[in-house]
Amino acid sequence: MCDKVQNSGSYKKYFNRDVFFFLLLLIGGGFSVTGLIRLDGESIYDLFPVWFGYIFIGSMIVSIGYFIFLALSALTYKVDKTVLEEAALPFCTVLVPAYNEGKHVADTLQSLLHVEYPAEKLEIIAINDGSKDDTLFWIRSVAEKSGGRVRYIDLEKNGGKKHALYIGMKQAKGDFIVTVDSDSLVKKDAVYKLMIPFRNEKTAAVAGNIRGKKEDTNFYMQMMDVLLIFGCEFLRGGQSVTGNVFCTPGALSAYRKKSILPLLDEWLSQQFLGVASTIGEDRAIATLLRREGYRIVHQKDALAETCLPGTYMGLVKMLIRWTRSDIRENFLMTGTVMKNLVSCSWQDISYFIHWISIFLNMFLPFVFLPAVVISLCITESTVYQLAVLFISVILWSLLPAIVYGKERGISKVVRAFIFGFFTLLFLSWMPVYSLFTMRNSKWLTREKKVV
Repeated sequence: MCDKVQNSGSYKKYFNRDVFFFLLLLIGGGFSVTGLIRLDGESIYDLFPVWFGYIFIGSMIVSIGYFIFLALSALTYKVDKTVLEEAALPFCTVLVPAYNEGKHVADTLQSLLHVEYPAEKLEIIAINDGSKDDTLFWIRSVAEKSGGRVRYIDLEKNGGKKHALYIGMKQAKGDFIVTVDSDSLVKKDAVYKLMIPFRNEKTAAVAGNIRGKKEDTNFYMQMMDVLLIFGCEFLRGGQSVTGNVFCTPGALSAYRKKSILPLLDEWLSQQFLGVASTIGEDRAIATLLRREGYRIVHQKDALAETCLPGTYMGLVKMLIRWTRSDIRENFLMTGTVMKNLVSCSWQDISYFIHWISIFLNMFLPFVFLPAVVISLCITESTVYQLAVLFISVILWSLLPAIVYGKERGISKVVRAFIFGFFTLLFLSWMPVYSLFTMRNSKWLTREKKVV
Protein backbone atom coordinates (compact mmCIF):
# COMPACT_ATOMS: atom_id res chain seq x y z
CA MET A 1 0.00 0.00 0.00
CA CYS A 2 2.95 2.30 -0.67
CA ASP A 3 3.69 1.93 3.06
CA LYS A 4 0.71 4.11 3.87
CA VAL A 5 -3.04 3.78 4.22
CA GLN A 6 -5.41 6.52 3.21
CA ASN A 7 -7.53 7.31 6.24
CA SER A 8 -11.15 7.14 5.22
CA GLY A 9 -12.22 9.17 8.25
CA SER A 10 -15.25 8.46 10.35
CA TYR A 11 -18.42 7.36 8.62
CA LYS A 12 -20.21 10.26 10.28
CA LYS A 13 -17.84 12.71 8.60
CA TYR A 14 -18.02 10.96 5.24
CA PHE A 15 -21.81 10.91 5.10
CA ASN A 16 -22.14 14.63 4.62
CA ARG A 17 -24.94 16.75 3.19
CA ASP A 18 -24.39 15.39 -0.34
CA VAL A 19 -24.88 11.82 0.85
CA PHE A 20 -27.99 12.81 2.82
CA PHE A 21 -29.69 14.30 -0.24
CA PHE A 22 -28.61 11.35 -2.39
CA LEU A 23 -30.14 8.86 0.06
CA LEU A 24 -33.25 11.02 0.27
CA LEU A 25 -33.53 10.85 -3.52
CA LEU A 26 -33.24 7.06 -3.48
CA ILE A 27 -35.89 6.76 -0.77
CA GLY A 28 -38.20 9.08 -2.68
CA GLY A 29 -37.62 7.08 -5.84
CA GLY A 30 -38.44 3.90 -3.98
CA PHE A 31 -41.78 5.28 -2.82
CA SER A 32 -42.50 6.46 -6.37
CA VAL A 33 -41.84 2.98 -7.77
CA THR A 34 -44.04 1.46 -5.08
CA GLY A 35 -46.80 3.85 -6.10
CA LEU A 36 -46.51 2.76 -9.71
CA ILE A 37 -47.19 -0.86 -8.82
CA ARG A 38 -50.90 -0.16 -8.37
CA LEU A 39 -51.18 2.78 -10.74
CA ASP A 40 -54.61 2.52 -12.45
CA GLY A 41 -54.74 -1.15 -11.63
CA GLU A 42 -51.66 -1.91 -13.71
CA SER A 43 -48.54 -3.56 -12.42
CA ILE A 44 -45.07 -2.16 -12.95
CA TYR A 45 -44.39 -5.27 -15.01
CA ASP A 46 -46.90 -3.97 -17.58
CA LEU A 47 -45.22 -0.55 -17.65
CA PHE A 48 -41.61 -1.69 -17.66
CA PRO A 49 -41.27 -3.24 -21.16
CA VAL A 50 -43.03 -0.36 -22.92
CA TRP A 51 -40.65 2.48 -22.20
CA PHE A 52 -37.97 1.34 -19.80
CA GLY A 53 -36.97 -1.74 -21.75
CA TYR A 54 -36.36 0.18 -24.95
CA ILE A 55 -34.26 2.77 -23.13
CA PHE A 56 -32.26 0.01 -21.48
CA ILE A 57 -31.66 -1.89 -24.71
CA GLY A 58 -30.82 1.31 -26.60
CA SER A 59 -28.32 2.36 -23.96
CA MET A 60 -26.63 -1.03 -24.05
CA ILE A 61 -26.41 -0.96 -27.86
CA VAL A 62 -24.75 2.49 -27.77
CA SER A 63 -22.33 1.35 -25.09
CA ILE A 64 -21.41 -1.89 -26.88
CA GLY A 65 -21.08 -0.05 -30.19
CA TYR A 66 -18.69 2.43 -28.65
CA PHE A 67 -16.50 -0.29 -27.19
CA ILE A 68 -16.34 -1.98 -30.58
CA PHE A 69 -15.29 1.34 -32.15
CA LEU A 70 -12.74 1.84 -29.38
CA ALA A 71 -11.41 -1.69 -29.80
CA LEU A 72 -10.90 -1.18 -33.54
CA SER A 73 -9.10 2.10 -32.79
CA ALA A 74 -6.93 0.52 -30.09
CA LEU A 75 -5.88 -2.22 -32.51
CA THR A 76 -4.40 0.42 -34.81
CA TYR A 77 -2.50 2.19 -32.01
CA LYS A 78 1.26 1.98 -32.42
CA VAL A 79 3.90 3.16 -29.99
CA ASP A 80 6.12 5.88 -31.40
CA LYS A 81 9.61 4.37 -31.06
CA THR A 82 11.49 7.06 -32.95
CA VAL A 83 15.05 7.45 -31.67
CA LEU A 84 15.94 11.03 -30.72
CA GLU A 85 19.55 12.14 -30.76
CA GLU A 86 20.72 13.78 -27.53
CA ALA A 87 21.31 17.06 -29.34
CA ALA A 88 17.68 17.07 -30.48
CA LEU A 89 16.23 16.60 -27.00
CA PRO A 90 14.42 19.72 -25.75
CA PHE A 91 14.87 21.45 -22.40
CA CYS A 92 12.24 20.13 -19.97
CA THR A 93 10.87 21.21 -16.62
CA VAL A 94 9.45 18.52 -14.35
CA LEU A 95 6.90 19.71 -11.78
CA VAL A 96 6.12 17.72 -8.62
CA PRO A 97 3.29 19.28 -6.57
CA ALA A 98 3.11 17.82 -3.06
CA TYR A 99 0.66 18.08 -0.18
CA ASN A 100 1.01 15.99 3.00
CA GLU A 101 3.02 13.41 1.09
CA GLY A 102 5.78 12.81 3.64
CA LYS A 103 8.77 10.71 2.59
CA HIS A 104 7.10 9.57 -0.62
CA VAL A 105 7.91 12.88 -2.31
CA ALA A 106 11.61 12.15 -1.66
CA ASP A 107 11.26 8.81 -3.44
CA THR A 108 9.59 10.56 -6.37
CA LEU A 109 12.34 13.16 -6.65
CA GLN A 110 15.04 10.50 -6.41
CA SER A 111 13.44 8.61 -9.30
CA LEU A 112 13.56 11.80 -11.36
CA LEU A 113 17.23 12.36 -10.56
CA HIS A 114 17.97 8.97 -12.08
CA VAL A 115 16.08 9.36 -15.35
CA GLU A 116 18.04 8.86 -18.57
CA TYR A 117 17.89 12.43 -19.80
CA PRO A 118 20.69 15.01 -20.09
CA ALA A 119 20.98 16.72 -16.69
CA GLU A 120 21.69 20.09 -18.30
CA LYS A 121 18.36 19.86 -20.16
CA LEU A 122 16.24 18.84 -17.18
CA GLU A 123 14.88 21.22 -14.55
CA ILE A 124 13.17 19.61 -11.55
CA ILE A 125 10.86 21.74 -9.39
CA ALA A 126 9.06 20.44 -6.30
CA ILE A 127 6.16 22.54 -5.00
CA ASN A 128 5.21 22.18 -1.35
CA ASP A 129 1.54 23.13 -1.32
CA GLY A 130 1.21 24.24 2.31
CA SER A 131 1.72 20.74 3.73
CA LYS A 132 1.01 20.21 7.41
CA ASP A 133 3.37 17.27 7.81
CA ASP A 134 7.10 16.81 7.08
CA THR A 135 6.79 17.02 3.28
CA LEU A 136 8.89 20.19 3.10
CA PHE A 137 11.65 18.52 5.13
CA TRP A 138 11.94 15.68 2.62
CA ILE A 139 11.86 18.05 -0.35
CA ARG A 140 14.67 20.14 1.16
CA SER A 141 16.65 17.02 1.98
CA VAL A 142 16.68 15.86 -1.64
CA ALA A 143 17.23 19.38 -3.02
CA GLU A 144 20.26 19.99 -0.82
CA LYS A 145 21.91 16.76 -1.97
CA SER A 146 21.02 17.12 -5.65
CA GLY A 147 23.85 19.50 -6.55
CA GLY A 148 21.40 22.15 -7.71
CA ARG A 149 19.38 19.82 -9.93
CA VAL A 150 16.28 20.07 -7.74
CA ARG A 151 14.81 23.36 -6.59
CA TYR A 152 11.63 23.88 -4.65
CA ILE A 153 8.82 26.35 -4.15
CA ASP A 154 7.32 26.57 -0.67
CA LEU A 155 3.73 27.79 -0.63
CA GLU A 156 2.70 28.75 2.90
CA LYS A 157 -1.01 28.14 2.32
CA ASN A 158 -2.57 25.11 0.67
CA GLY A 159 -4.18 26.27 -2.57
CA GLY A 160 -4.84 22.92 -4.23
CA LYS A 161 -2.99 20.92 -6.86
CA LYS A 162 -4.14 23.09 -9.76
CA HIS A 163 -2.84 26.25 -8.10
CA ALA A 164 0.49 24.59 -7.25
CA LEU A 165 0.93 23.47 -10.87
CA TYR A 166 -0.01 26.95 -12.09
CA ILE A 167 2.75 28.50 -9.97
CA GLY A 168 5.25 25.92 -11.21
CA MET A 169 4.28 26.33 -14.86
CA LYS A 170 4.69 30.10 -14.62
CA GLN A 171 8.23 29.66 -13.30
CA ALA A 172 9.24 26.77 -15.56
CA LYS A 173 12.19 27.48 -17.84
CA GLY A 174 11.73 24.45 -20.08
CA ASP A 175 10.09 24.42 -23.49
CA PHE A 176 8.15 21.36 -22.33
CA ILE A 177 6.60 20.71 -18.94
CA VAL A 178 6.28 17.27 -17.37
CA THR A 179 3.95 16.78 -14.40
CA VAL A 180 4.51 13.98 -11.90
CA ASP A 181 2.45 13.15 -8.81
CA SER A 182 4.33 13.22 -5.52
CA ASP A 183 3.58 9.55 -4.81
CA SER A 184 4.75 8.27 -8.21
CA LEU A 185 7.99 6.62 -9.31
CA VAL A 186 9.08 7.47 -12.84
CA LYS A 187 10.86 4.88 -14.97
CA LYS A 188 14.31 5.84 -16.20
CA ASP A 189 13.36 6.37 -19.84
CA ALA A 190 9.92 7.94 -19.18
CA VAL A 191 10.83 11.60 -19.76
CA TYR A 192 12.70 10.73 -22.96
CA LYS A 193 9.76 8.65 -24.22
CA LEU A 194 7.32 11.49 -23.48
CA MET A 195 9.26 13.84 -25.75
CA ILE A 196 9.08 11.62 -28.86
CA PRO A 197 5.45 12.40 -29.91
CA PHE A 198 6.15 16.14 -29.78
CA ARG A 199 7.91 15.83 -33.12
CA ASN A 200 4.42 16.49 -34.47
CA GLU A 201 3.97 20.25 -34.05
CA LYS A 202 0.21 19.82 -33.61
CA THR A 203 0.74 17.67 -30.50
CA ALA A 204 0.33 19.78 -27.36
CA ALA A 205 0.19 17.07 -24.70
CA VAL A 206 1.29 13.48 -24.14
CA ALA A 207 -0.28 11.18 -21.56
CA GLY A 208 2.01 8.75 -19.81
CA ASN A 209 1.21 5.13 -18.95
CA ILE A 210 0.31 4.58 -15.30
CA ARG A 211 0.72 1.42 -13.24
CA GLY A 212 0.15 0.72 -9.57
CA LYS A 213 2.85 0.18 -7.00
CA LYS A 214 2.54 -3.15 -5.24
CA GLU A 215 -0.67 -4.03 -7.05
CA ASP A 216 -0.64 -7.50 -5.47
CA THR A 217 -0.80 -6.22 -1.88
CA ASN A 218 -4.55 -6.58 -1.40
CA PHE A 219 -7.86 -7.02 -3.21
CA TYR A 220 -8.67 -3.32 -3.69
CA MET A 221 -5.27 -2.61 -5.22
CA GLN A 222 -5.77 -5.53 -7.62
CA MET A 223 -9.14 -4.11 -8.70
CA MET A 224 -7.61 -0.66 -9.20
CA ASP A 225 -4.78 -2.24 -11.19
CA VAL A 226 -7.33 -3.72 -13.61
CA LEU A 227 -8.96 -0.31 -14.00
CA LEU A 228 -5.64 1.46 -14.63
CA ILE A 229 -4.43 -1.01 -17.24
CA PHE A 230 -7.76 -1.06 -19.05
CA GLY A 231 -7.92 2.75 -18.98
CA CYS A 232 -4.40 3.28 -20.29
CA GLU A 233 -3.95 0.34 -22.64
CA PHE A 234 -7.43 0.35 -24.13
CA LEU A 235 -9.28 3.63 -23.59
CA ARG A 236 -6.41 6.08 -24.05
CA GLY A 237 -4.78 3.88 -26.65
CA GLY A 238 -7.94 3.98 -28.75
CA GLN A 239 -8.43 7.72 -28.25
CA SER A 240 -4.79 8.39 -29.11
CA VAL A 241 -5.06 7.16 -32.69
CA THR A 242 -6.85 10.38 -33.69
CA GLY A 243 -5.16 12.60 -31.08
CA ASN A 244 -8.24 12.72 -28.87
CA VAL A 245 -7.02 11.58 -25.45
CA PHE A 246 -9.50 13.00 -22.94
CA CYS A 247 -7.26 13.02 -19.86
CA THR A 248 -3.56 13.67 -19.28
CA PRO A 249 -2.97 11.93 -15.92
CA GLY A 250 -1.30 13.93 -13.20
CA ALA A 251 0.88 10.94 -12.31
CA LEU A 252 2.82 11.39 -15.58
CA SER A 253 2.09 13.70 -18.52
CA ALA A 254 3.91 16.25 -20.65
CA TYR A 255 2.86 19.53 -22.28
CA ARG A 256 4.22 21.92 -24.89
CA LYS A 257 4.64 25.09 -22.84
CA LYS A 258 3.81 27.57 -25.60
CA SER A 259 0.49 25.74 -26.11
CA ILE A 260 -0.66 25.77 -22.48
CA LEU A 261 0.64 29.16 -21.28
CA PRO A 262 -2.19 31.15 -22.95
CA LEU A 263 -4.73 28.85 -21.27
CA LEU A 264 -3.37 28.83 -17.71
CA ASP A 265 -5.38 31.73 -16.29
CA GLU A 266 -8.63 30.31 -17.69
CA TRP A 267 -7.68 26.88 -16.39
CA LEU A 268 -6.93 28.20 -12.89
CA SER A 269 -10.13 30.24 -12.60
CA GLN A 270 -12.42 27.55 -14.03
CA GLN A 271 -15.78 27.23 -12.30
CA PHE A 272 -18.64 24.79 -12.61
CA LEU A 273 -22.16 25.80 -11.58
CA GLY A 274 -20.72 28.73 -9.66
CA VAL A 275 -18.16 26.70 -7.69
CA ALA A 276 -14.40 26.82 -8.24
CA SER A 277 -13.16 23.63 -9.91
CA THR A 278 -10.25 22.42 -7.80
CA ILE A 279 -10.42 18.77 -8.89
CA GLY A 280 -9.90 17.11 -12.26
CA GLU A 281 -7.14 19.47 -13.33
CA ASP A 282 -5.81 16.83 -15.74
CA ARG A 283 -9.15 16.47 -17.50
CA ALA A 284 -9.64 20.25 -17.57
CA ILE A 285 -6.34 21.06 -19.28
CA ALA A 286 -6.97 18.34 -21.88
CA THR A 287 -10.41 19.81 -22.61
CA LEU A 288 -8.95 23.28 -23.16
CA LEU A 289 -6.18 22.01 -25.41
CA ARG A 290 -8.59 20.06 -27.60
CA ARG A 291 -10.83 23.12 -27.79
CA GLU A 292 -7.89 24.93 -29.36
CA GLY A 293 -7.52 22.16 -31.94
CA TYR A 294 -4.36 20.52 -30.58
CA ARG A 295 -3.61 16.81 -30.61
CA ILE A 296 -3.30 14.88 -27.34
CA VAL A 297 -1.78 11.42 -27.53
CA HIS A 298 -0.90 8.48 -25.31
CA GLN A 299 2.66 7.18 -25.03
CA LYS A 300 2.51 3.58 -23.85
CA ASP A 301 6.26 3.24 -23.28
CA ALA A 302 6.44 6.20 -20.85
CA LEU A 303 5.78 4.49 -17.53
CA ALA A 304 5.24 5.63 -13.96
CA GLU A 305 4.09 3.69 -10.91
CA THR A 306 1.73 5.37 -8.47
CA CYS A 307 0.13 4.60 -5.11
CA LEU A 308 -3.20 2.80 -5.09
CA PRO A 309 -5.83 2.98 -2.33
CA GLY A 310 -5.79 -0.03 -0.05
CA THR A 311 -9.29 0.23 1.41
CA TYR A 312 -12.80 0.29 -0.03
CA MET A 313 -13.47 3.80 1.25
CA GLY A 314 -10.14 5.00 -0.14
CA LEU A 315 -11.00 3.52 -3.53
CA VAL A 316 -14.49 5.06 -3.47
CA LYS A 317 -13.20 8.52 -2.60
CA MET A 318 -10.65 8.46 -5.41
CA LEU A 319 -13.16 7.23 -7.99
CA ILE A 320 -15.83 9.71 -6.90
CA ARG A 321 -13.35 12.55 -7.46
CA TRP A 322 -12.49 11.18 -10.89
CA THR A 323 -16.13 10.61 -11.81
CA ARG A 324 -17.21 14.07 -10.75
CA SER A 325 -14.50 15.69 -12.85
CA ASP A 326 -15.39 13.45 -15.82
CA ILE A 327 -19.03 14.48 -15.61
CA ARG A 328 -18.15 18.17 -15.39
CA GLU A 329 -15.79 18.09 -18.34
CA ASN A 330 -18.22 16.07 -20.45
CA PHE A 331 -20.78 18.84 -20.01
CA LEU A 332 -18.19 21.57 -20.65
CA MET A 333 -17.00 19.83 -23.84
CA THR A 334 -20.44 20.06 -25.45
CA GLY A 335 -19.95 23.40 -27.20
CA THR A 336 -16.48 22.52 -28.50
CA VAL A 337 -17.58 19.13 -29.83
CA MET A 338 -20.54 20.56 -31.70
CA LYS A 339 -18.58 23.51 -33.07
CA ASN A 340 -15.71 21.35 -34.33
CA LEU A 341 -18.01 18.74 -35.87
CA VAL A 342 -18.80 21.01 -38.82
CA SER A 343 -15.20 20.68 -40.02
CA CYS A 344 -15.92 17.04 -40.95
CA SER A 345 -12.31 16.10 -40.22
CA TRP A 346 -11.79 12.54 -39.01
CA GLN A 347 -10.22 13.84 -35.79
CA ASP A 348 -13.29 15.93 -34.95
CA ILE A 349 -15.74 13.21 -35.99
CA SER A 350 -13.86 10.76 -33.79
CA TYR A 351 -13.87 13.34 -30.98
CA PHE A 352 -17.66 13.52 -31.27
CA ILE A 353 -18.02 9.73 -31.21
CA HIS A 354 -15.88 9.47 -28.07
CA TRP A 355 -17.75 12.33 -26.39
CA ILE A 356 -21.34 11.30 -27.19
CA SER A 357 -20.67 7.69 -26.20
CA ILE A 358 -19.00 8.63 -22.91
CA PHE A 359 -21.73 11.21 -22.28
CA LEU A 360 -24.49 8.64 -22.77
CA ASN A 361 -22.62 6.07 -20.70
CA MET A 362 -22.70 8.54 -17.81
CA PHE A 363 -26.43 7.96 -17.63
CA LEU A 364 -26.36 4.19 -18.20
CA PRO A 365 -26.38 3.40 -14.43
CA PHE A 366 -29.65 5.37 -14.14
CA VAL A 367 -31.18 2.81 -16.50
CA PHE A 368 -29.13 -0.28 -15.73
CA LEU A 369 -29.49 -0.35 -11.94
CA PRO A 370 -33.31 0.06 -11.88
CA ALA A 371 -33.61 -2.44 -14.72
CA VAL A 372 -31.72 -5.07 -12.74
CA VAL A 373 -33.64 -4.43 -9.51
CA ILE A 374 -37.05 -4.25 -11.18
CA SER A 375 -36.50 -7.36 -13.29
CA LEU A 376 -35.46 -9.34 -10.21
CA CYS A 377 -38.48 -8.13 -8.24
CA ILE A 378 -41.25 -8.46 -10.78
CA THR A 379 -40.43 -11.72 -12.52
CA GLU A 380 -41.25 -15.15 -11.17
CA SER A 381 -37.99 -16.77 -12.29
CA THR A 382 -35.40 -14.98 -10.16
CA VAL A 383 -32.87 -17.74 -10.79
CA TYR A 384 -33.22 -17.20 -14.53
CA GLN A 385 -32.72 -13.44 -14.12
CA LEU A 386 -29.63 -13.98 -11.98
CA ALA A 387 -28.22 -16.38 -14.57
CA VAL A 388 -28.76 -13.82 -17.33
CA LEU A 389 -27.11 -11.14 -15.19
CA PHE A 390 -24.15 -13.43 -14.43
CA ILE A 391 -23.59 -14.23 -18.12
CA SER A 392 -23.93 -10.54 -19.04
CA VAL A 393 -21.23 -9.53 -16.57
CA ILE A 394 -18.93 -12.30 -17.83
CA LEU A 395 -19.38 -11.14 -21.43
CA TRP A 396 -18.95 -7.50 -20.43
CA SER A 397 -15.67 -8.39 -18.68
CA LEU A 398 -14.17 -10.22 -21.65
CA LEU A 399 -12.59 -7.15 -23.19
CA PRO A 400 -10.95 -5.91 -19.96
CA ALA A 401 -9.84 -9.50 -19.35
CA ILE A 402 -8.10 -9.70 -22.73
CA VAL A 403 -6.35 -6.38 -22.17
CA TYR A 404 -5.37 -7.24 -18.60
CA GLY A 405 -4.22 -10.75 -19.45
CA LYS A 406 -1.98 -9.41 -22.21
CA GLU A 407 -0.31 -7.05 -19.72
CA ARG A 408 -0.17 -9.10 -16.51
CA GLY A 409 -0.23 -12.65 -17.83
CA ILE A 410 -2.93 -15.25 -18.32
CA SER A 411 -2.58 -16.49 -14.73
CA LYS A 412 -4.00 -13.20 -13.42
CA VAL A 413 -6.75 -12.71 -15.97
CA VAL A 414 -9.40 -13.86 -13.49
CA ARG A 415 -8.99 -10.50 -11.74
CA ALA A 416 -10.66 -8.77 -14.66
CA PHE A 417 -13.77 -10.95 -14.33
CA ILE A 418 -13.85 -10.36 -10.58
CA PHE A 419 -13.55 -6.64 -11.34
CA GLY A 420 -16.71 -6.87 -13.49
CA PHE A 421 -18.76 -8.23 -10.59
CA PHE A 422 -17.08 -5.91 -8.09
CA THR A 423 -18.01 -2.91 -10.24
CA LEU A 424 -21.64 -4.02 -10.55
CA LEU A 425 -22.12 -4.80 -6.85
CA PHE A 426 -20.02 -2.13 -5.16
CA LEU A 427 -19.16 0.68 -7.60
CA SER A 428 -22.11 1.05 -10.00
CA TRP A 429 -23.85 3.51 -7.68
CA MET A 430 -21.03 6.05 -7.94
CA PRO A 431 -21.88 7.66 -11.32
CA VAL A 432 -25.41 8.33 -10.05
CA TYR A 433 -24.13 9.78 -6.79
CA SER A 434 -21.43 11.79 -8.56
CA LEU A 435 -23.93 13.34 -10.97
CA PHE A 436 -26.10 14.61 -8.12
CA THR A 437 -23.06 15.92 -6.22
CA MET A 438 -20.98 17.18 -9.15
CA ARG A 439 -20.67 20.70 -7.69
CA ASN A 440 -18.59 19.28 -4.84
CA SER A 441 -14.90 20.03 -5.42
CA LYS A 442 -13.47 18.39 -2.31
CA TRP A 443 -10.34 16.33 -2.89
CA LEU A 444 -11.56 13.72 -0.34
CA THR A 445 -8.34 11.67 -0.06
CA ARG A 446 -5.86 14.09 1.48
CA GLU A 447 -7.62 15.51 4.56
CA LYS A 448 -5.79 13.01 6.76
CA LYS A 449 -2.88 10.71 6.13
CA VAL A 450 -1.28 7.96 8.19
CA VAL A 451 2.33 7.24 7.29
